[in-house]
Amino acid sequence: MILWEKENAQVEFRIALAGDYLPAAGLNSTENCDWKCRAAKLAPYFENIDLAIANLECPVAIESCAPRPKIGLGDSFSAPAASLEYLTALGVKVAGIANNHIYDYGSAGRHRTAEAIKQKGLTPLGSGRDLRESPDIFVAETPFGARIGVWAAARNLPELAARNRPGVEPANNARARAAIAK
Repeated sequence: MILWEKENAQVEFRIALAGDYLPAAGLNSTENCDWKCRAAKLAPYFENIDLAIANLECPVAIESCAPRPKIGLGDSFSAPAASLEYLTALGVKVAGIANNHIYDYGSAGRHRTAEAIKQKGLTPLGSGRDLRESPDIFVAETPFGARIGVWAAARNLPELAARNRPGVEPANNARARAAIAK
């Protein structure tokens, strides 16, 4: 889907913004089709993309972490670290983890997820800092000299970061200004 295109304009930089990737929702690798194989159906949509961004909607690599009790309704989700191969097969560079499931397995689950994302060569954004720290950002350098900043944040979650507690990056004006300043 093209959101905006100026007639007769030359494309300089293509960005793909993918929605929630939830490998815990029944998408599994099999003996005949691994995570990269599963991504093959979407791969044509990601060809010729300079920067691909997706939201990872569950923690990964949480072996031996216990799920924490949920305040409201809903399940705790998780997936194996190998499921990140789906994102790498699509060329995703940034994985947002500012969502309502990133703390389903507590701080240890969030930390293991961020480390697994980094091990795959992706950048995790949006969770694990307190409000005394500057927000996570990713800056893409373009071939025409412009810089594009990416910030991941969420609203209305009990796990939002506070001044003295790390958590999900809050989507508010003050944090947006801090992300832009960084």
